[in-house]
Amino acid sequence: MLALGVTTALLAFFHASNRLRGDGLSTGPWLLFTLGITLATLSKGVLGLAMPGVVIFAWLVCESLQNKRIAIAHWLRPAMFTLVALIPLLVWLCFLYGQGGTQSLKDVLWTNSVGRFSGSFEEAGHYEPAYYYLTKLLEAFLPWNILVYLGLWHFRKQLMANRYLLFFALWLGAQFLLLSLASSKRMVYLMSLAPAAAVIAAEYAFVLGERLQARSGRSFFAASIVRNGKALMAAGVVLVVASYLSAALWLAPQADRQLSFLPLTDKVHTLQVQGRQVALFQPSERLAGASVFYSQSLMKTLNSNAELTGFLTSADGNVAVMESMQPPEPPLQIVDSVKVGDRVYYFVSQAPGAGAVSN
Repeated sequence: MLALGVTTALLAFFHASNRLRGDGLSTGPWLLFTLGITLATLSKGVLGLAMPGVVIFAWLVCESLQNKRIAIAHWLRPAMFTLVALIPLLVWLCFLYGQGGTQSLKDVLWTNSVGRFSGSFEEAGHYEPAYYYLTKLLEAFLPWNILVYLGLWHFRKQLMANRYLLFFALWLGAQFLLLSLASSKRMVYLMSLAPAAAVIAAEYAFVLGERLQARSGRSFFAASIVRNGKALMAAGVVLVVASYLSAALWLAPQADRQLSFLPLTDKVHTLQVQGRQVALFQPSERLAGASVFYSQSLMKTLNSNAELTGFLTSADGNVAVMESMQPPEPPLQIVDSVKVGDRVYYFVSQAPGAGAVSN
């Protein structure tokens, strides 16, 4: 939904921006822009606003530099329709405030949004270094990623003279920089960059096709490719589909075994079948979501050491699940542990005769 909203908003904005240079204001693209911002913000809150916003800001800055003047109307128009698009989010926030008060608003607007960039939102559970997405470039935008990177290099000197290419290059660059600055990172966020990557790849593929066509008169190899172009394209599609199916059948299950929370939730279920109560201690967003997804139930959450002590001492056999970089120390007793990816989750109980858990 986030990718759909961001894509709709940016494509509509670009179309509306081009119409302004031609026959004037058109309400259709701006209504689509409003719809896109609404979908993006309802899907991911402030991040859903920032992802198209940073591209539009970069585009307007480049446009102002090209024209050597600032067209105030060009800045105010997207801002005005953005305010309209935020109305559904504001309505939802009003309902949230009615149910959870100021703390709920703070959690959504500040902790869960700004905290993802500052690193203060410890519950996000997707911490990666700033260069994380750089290490993923080889697998991002498959199967056309090589065309994307070669295309960006090929078109680098044409960008300022070509509005079309400039917009999609800014879409890629601005959003990539924004996501890299965030402390919480996930590969799925790069889906919002995929439409821009596809355009750059297609434009460069067209350039390669023209080069082959030009050389076909003096090169047997180029002539063969041009002559059998349709067959080669069909074979390429089959190869891509076969590669994805192979990855789904062999690589994905292996990754799922390493990153899945299913072994953890299976242990939770086993303990519950034995009649023991299990709770989550300060669960990350990933752990909380996985527990609901796999167990189809909402587990008890403990948010402080006092609650942890109270739960573990309230009945013999009570167990808490916690994520920790180091093994928990007494008075906690490790019952079991599960490793998911590079994170270790401990099942702990209260050691016999132990006191309260210290801070």
